[in-house]
Amino acid sequence: MKTLLRIFALLCVIIILLLAGAYFYLTSASVQKRFVESQLPEGSSIEHIKVGLGSIELSGLLLSLDNGTRLELGDLQTTFEPLEALFAKTIKIGDLSLSDVRLQLPPVTELTTTTTAVSKGSAVSQPEPPSPSGVAKEAGDADQPLSLEQIYTLGAIEWLFDFGTISLNGEIIDGNGSNYKLVVDSDAIRPGKQSTVNVAVESVFSEPLQSGLSSLSGDLILQFTQSQSGGFEAFKLVAKAFAKDEAGRRLLYLDQTVDTSIDSSGRTGKFSFISETDVPNPGVFAPGLSEVGPVSLNGEGEATIEGDSLRLSKAALAAMANGSEVIDLKLKQEMTLGGKQNLVGD
Repeated sequence: MKTLLRIFALLCVIIILLLAGAYFYLTSASVQKRFVESQLPEGSSIEHIKVGLGSIELSGLLLSLDNGTRLELGDLQTTFEPLEALFAKTIKIGDLSLSDVRLQLPPVTELTTTTTAVSKGSAVSQPEPPSPSGVAKEAGDADQPLSLEQIYTLGAIEWLFDFGTISLNGEIIDGNGSNYKLVVDSDAIRPGKQSTVNVAVESVFSEPLQSGLSSLSGDLILQFTQSQSGGFEAFKLVAKAFAKDEAGRRLLYLDQTVDTSIDSSGRTGKFSFISETDVPNPGVFAPGLSEVGPVSLNGEGEATIEGDSLRLSKAALAAMANGSEVIDLKLKQEMTLGGKQNLVGD
């Protein structure tokens, strides 16, 4: 009996040693680097990677795609808890830091295939007129209720997200060679708490563009609340954009706010938006509008959703061009989409 116990104990020790050896082998930085490099597209590389049971370190990543897109990542560090995902349906990671991110988009090239085909007199197919049955089907579809399931799904996600702070800094180079600085900051994302994500983008032009545009920047603020049981209860998005010429004159001002709250269990929600846009010289962005003069566009609206019905209680749109009013629309009574309504009055 003692011999059997000794054999069993020896086998346990051997198994533990094998498991420990396998763990140290699989978590070896050199082994992981060789594996990742074998999975990367041609022309890509990585300097260092180490993934442990609860942490990840990565640096010097170069990802090159077939279409010419290149992504560079200087450094990524974070911690995570895999057992939370297995037993608590929670994606839990610590503070996430990404530095020296560089995204280079493929160069913009003129599309000549279509032009060449047309110049050679190739036939261009014309759309066939809709059949009576198709028209009838479209009319029938218009009477169908709205489908708002995707909105309610946001509030019924079973998984919880538990993140530490998030920080990212880098740059984006578009197909025309323009450079944009990118900064992302987020406070902790916790169940039952409101979280805020800030995104800032700023152009870096070595010299003003031919249109006169010298600087372009934008700010985006996303606030959202995650419920204790999973899913999201509220979203608020504030987006702003600014553009100036070399003399500091304003070429664009954009300010938009969207506010949404969701009650998935009761299948109800609220939605509101407000928008303000001012373009003193639209020809900078669309040469065909050079003669239009200064343009401004303002709008706002409020709505509630219940089941598959959306009730618009407030809506207004005003547009001016060169100092003259072009559009002035206001909703004078509630309008229901996806349900029965009775419109009366003017």
